[in-house]
This record gives sequence, structure tokens and C-alpha cells, in this order.
Amino acid sequence: MAIHVDDCPFFETKQRVKAGETQVEVLPLQPVVWVSLTPAGLNELPHDTPQLLAVLDTGNNHNLAIKEEHLRDWAALSLEDLPKFAVQARVRSVGGEQWMPVYEADVWLHPFPIDARLAPINLEIDGGIVCYRRSKGRKAVSLGPRLPLLGGLGLRSQGLRVLLDYGRLRLKIERPD
Repeated sequence: MAIHVDDCPFFETKQRVKAGETQVEVLPLQPVVWVSLTPAGLNELPHDTPQLLAVLDTGNNHNLAIKEEHLRDWAALSLEDLPKFAVQARVRSVGGEQWMPVYEADVWLHPFPIDARLAPINLEIDGGIVCYRRSKGRKAVSLGPRLPLLGGLGLRSQGLRVLLDYGRLRLKIERPD
């Protein structure tokens, strides 16, 4: 197994992390990874593609869930850049159940620690990403996760193995050779 994310720390206390031009709060015991999003079908990640923080959420049964404003502000993409699938995803949360649009995109997992010998992995997700659209009107409401969520399904396509060591507060992600 080739190690792609090695000894990535997560913490028992809230942490402030810079994501794009914004300081965000990572909650206690939330493992995070750095990803990039692109329109689907690229053979390699363009060097100027922004990286964004995503919580590794093994309870999320989809590939990636993201707010429209994170897509725009952190990934430098708009929904018009991504083809919309004809299907929708059923999303369950504290607020109940709703149907969300699904968009075709590639999700790239960046190595940790940064290593020039390791290129980001295109997770080659099947089934797209869920994007929470910002509501329209004077009282626009921003629904969706506080930070983008990378779900277990997004890691499955490449057969990645995830080790969450809560004793040492470390994350490891391995890729089969």
C-alpha cells in the first residue's frame, strides 16, 4: 500500500484553519483533508487549482457534500461549470429529509504531508457531488454543511484504506499499489 495521507493530525479542541481567504473553525475530533474540485474528465489536476478543506465524514453516504458558496469562493467554480445529473440525492439531516441536485465533478485528494513526489489522487467518483444551493430572496439562507464533507463513497472508488487513530489523533489514508 502506498501511503497518501500520513500522520495527519486532528485535535481534541476547536481549531482555526485558513480555507481560501477565510478562517474556519474545525470542531473537536473532526479529521480533515485537502481536496480540489474540477469539471469531470481531466487527466491531471491543473497546477493553479485551489485546494479546499473537507471534513472526512464516514457517516456521509455520498461522495462529497458542499455549499454553493464554498464551491464558488474556495474551489473557484460555479454550478454552471458542472453538468447537472438527471437524478437527485436524498439527503437526511437534523432538518429532515430533502432532495438535492447532483453535479458531475472530479474530486482530487491531496497528499499530507505535502510531498512533491506524490500527485493528488483523482478519486474518480461515480455519482457526482451534492451541492446545497443558496436560497434566493432577501432572507437568503445557507443550508448544508458548515464545511465540505468527503464521504466514504468518495474514497471507495480508488479502494482507499482509512485509518483513524483516535488514541494518537492521527489520520492515515493508503492507496493500493
